[in-house]
Amino acid sequence: MKKIVGILAAAAMAGSLFAVDMSAALKFNGSIFNSADKTVMSLEQPKAQKGHGQTGIDLTVSADKAGATLILGNGYSGGNSVNYEGFKMWVQPADFLKINLGELDYCLNKESIDYAGCINGAGSQGFAFDITPVDGLTINAVLNPGYAAWMTDGNVGNTAVYAKYATGAGTFGAAWIMKAGYVDDDDNPATPKVYVKEGNTVSASYSNNFSGVDMFADFAYGIDAEAINADLFVKGNADAFGYAVYVDFGYVADTASLGAKGKFTYNMGSCTPYVYVKCANVMADSFAMTLKPGVNFNIGAAGVEIAADVSIGSTTSVNVPFGISLNF
Repeated sequence: MKKIVGILAAAAMAGSLFAVDMSAALKFNGSIFNSADKTVMSLEQPKAQKGHGQTGIDLTVSADKAGATLILGNGYSGGNSVNYEGFKMWVQPADFLKINLGELDYCLNKESIDYAGCINGAGSQGFAFDITPVDGLTINAVLNPGYAAWMTDGNVGNTAVYAKYATGAGTFGAAWIMKAGYVDDDDNPATPKVYVKEGNTVSASYSNNFSGVDMFADFAYGIDAEAINADLFVKGNADAFGYAVYVDFGYVADTASLGAKGKFTYNMGSCTPYVYVKCANVMADSFAMTLKPGVNFNIGAAGVEIAADVSIGSTTSVNVPFGISLNF
């Protein structure tokens, strides 16, 4: 904890010396009751947020042409301490070019229910170049081998290229994603790693807003695995009622899958009750789903969420999770 206080203090001092904006996001998750493991009042170790709603601490400093985020948590390190989990930095040497380093999160489209639905994502660490050559057109060149060399002995690691063009009729996107890299030789573990090219995926997308309703649709084809994926997302509001629905379809090796999830909210001003429902695969042999009614509200500057998470399948379990977050 002393290290965290020291980091925050150092960042505050830097902010006072230079013209930078500072922000921080902190969140703890826990459970009041969980029937699966018969626990009462448990608190999760802080984990890296990686951008959306998990427990942990994100500290961000940004200026006109550069910025950085330090991610603290317990997601990778284990134990009982809060440690460094990740880092990302960006610089903008020209109006049409932005360079990103460290933690990456690229996708043609990603649903905003729990930020897990994406059928054309690239890897999570490396280099990325965001290029805007003309108005409306954005190109992302992503080199994401993790914290390792992108090219070794002429062999390249994970690579992706995204392009999106915004028009009056909506935004059209396309992507090419290649996954490759060096892995251990299973037959000879003591030998040097071998270069493996997992395959190529091509994808297309469309997104738009129709009278206040956001939507997107994606299609992806895995060339080497002959895999097909498609998804559809719709989100909107009708007065105080809000809804978001996401479905994704997959077909590979003569096997089809269909997942669906939705979140429905009602804004009452002082609080927002919601119902979240998810079925990972409607076409599975055995039925399983998650039903999660809950409520979001504020206590001062803190955001609080409490829910009843019911997992229904071959067995049924009930968890009463909570989350407390603070952004400043």
